[in-house]
Amino acid sequence: LVPPLTLIEGMAAQKIVIVSDQKEVKEIVIDKKNGLLFKNNSLVSFVEVLKKLNMKEKRLGYVARETINERFNDKVNVKKLRGLYTELLK
Repeated sequence: LVPPLTLIEGMAAQKIVIVSDQKEVKEIVIDKKNGLLFKNNSLVSFVEVLKKLNMKEKRLGYVARETINERFNDKVNVKKLRGLYTELLK
């Protein structure tokens, strides 16, 4: 599964991301570590997360950016692509 590009862009821009707990999102966002998760299709859960949001939590944005830098940098992408081509050429 591929995470939404806007999520990756927001994290790369060091923004605090608040997203629903869908499978493709949970592969990148770790609740309260590099972003905030709420239950999918639950307005109540979303509001609860917003109430708890402390704008001083800039560390979430910092950790979010580090996550993207580690998982989606050029070296990682080239390595994945090389592995894919190697498998296809077998």
